[in-house]
Amino acid sequence: DHARDNPDFLWVQWAAFDYLRVPPEVTQLLKFAMYVVPFGDDAERRARAAGLQNVLPGIPLGVEPAIWRPLKPEDYRLAFQSCGFEDGAVNFLIVAANQQRKYVREQLEGIALWRRGTPGARVRLYLHGHVEGARNFQDDLRDAGLDDITAMPNPYDLMQGGFSEETMNRVFNGASIVMNACQEGWGLSITQAQAVGRPVIGLSEGAASEQIVFGEVIGASRVDYTARLTKAVPDPVAIAAAIDRIVEKGVF
Repeated sequence: DHARDNPDFLWVQWAAFDYLRVPPEVTQLLKFAMYVVPFGDDAERRARAAGLQNVLPGIPLGVEPAIWRPLKPEDYRLAFQSCGFEDGAVNFLIVAANQQRKYVREQLEGIALWRRGTPGARVRLYLHGHVEGARNFQDDLRDAGLDDITAMPNPYDLMQGGFSEETMNRVFNGASIVMNACQEGWGLSITQAQAVGRPVIGLSEGAASEQIVFGEVIGASRVDYTARLTKAVPDPVAIAAAIDRIVEKGVF
């Protein structure tokens, strides 16, 4: 109440809700905002369900259309090769800015299941993220049997901001399927993929179900209760089935 009576404390919060249960300390803080503007419809529902009375309709994250657009193959060829992608292969892209909460391991397992169930399929993966952090992605790749077909960025370039939006647009253009099957408040890579005409696989919990118009929405296998921000975990079997549907359609 003190915050509402003192203009120095008033603010508008643009908020993503990318977890199943809104922690009480979050609502305790956000109730003092002048307004809470969620990222989308899913986030708006979660904010209102948490009892917040200051919620406005959502304003989604967007992309710059002058940058995020389909390109001719010759215009993204260098990025295509740098990602380890190959002509005639199913080239997967995963962008994992947040290691701990992106559930990359389950997405790798889904790709591995589809690869094992599709003899002769040529598969390539570019995993755009830090090798080490909450976990070691190289260990996950070895366990999934994907280390031999996966490329990752130079850690120095990643740390020093060496990937401009123009560069990432070329990377997305080179992909066959973009994976973002974790619970998102608003999955930016889902928007980016569709902006360049690439199908995406997303999770039914979170914003993906309202975002995805070109791709597949898959279900969760369980709920992760290891942190207070409880999150839905993607089902690797559902991921493999979604890959199969996209490949059968031949949309890339």
